[in-house]
Amino acid sequence: MPRTLRTIGQGLTHHVYSRCHGERDLLRGKCGRKFVNEAVNQCRLKYEFELVEAEIFSNGIHLVIKTNRGKESISRIMQYIKARIAQNYNRATGGTGAFWNERFASSVIE
Repeated sequence: MPRTLRTIGQGLTHHVYSRCHGERDLLRGKCGRKFVNEAVNQCRLKYEFELVEAEIFSNGIHLVIKTNRGKESISRIMQYIKARIAQNYNRATGGTGAFWNERFASSVIE
């Protein structure tokens, strides 16, 4: 059975979340917070969006993001953020392989 399509309308506020691979505590402590903050800041330099709220857990992230009309979709923004977090983590720990458990989940809250 195919999965349902994600609502990616522009100019909307999205609650998005994603879990670390195997639900492990890969974002624990100051380093995890640093990886997420760096990734979001890099993404803000590249794409136009508003980060309304961010909650970082030891095994995942929850973000509330407002996209802008005529700009990048929530999918593009989250792809960039998740890739940068994984890249920074693997670079810092000398690791390789998967960092995230699955596709991010999202819901429109506006």
